[in-house]
Amino acid sequence: MTPEIIQIEDVSFDSDTQKVTVTAVLDDVVQVRSASWFDPPEYGAARCETSFEIDDDVNYNDHSELEDYLQVADWNVLRDTYDDYID
Repeated sequence: MTPEIIQIEDVSFDSDTQKVTVTAVLDDVVQVRSASWFDPPEYGAARCETSFEIDDDVNYNDHSELEDYLQVADWNVLRDTYDDYID
C-alpha cells in the first residue's frame, strides 16, 4: 500500500549533487495503536523524508507529476508520530 501524502513541507535542491530532498507528512506510515483481540492495529501520520537524483523524464514544475513520482519514492520516517494529523 502506498501512503498518502498529506502535506509537502519542504523541497530542496543541491546543485552540487543534483539531488532533490523532500520532507512531507505521510498518512498511515507508523503504528499508533496495537492490535487487540477485536481490532486490527491502527496506523497514523508521520513526518518523512526522501531524496533522489534529478530524472530528466520528470517535470518537477508540474505538481501532479511530482506527486505521482513521490508516491512511489522510498520514504524515511523522521518523527514517530505527527499528532496534528491523527484523528
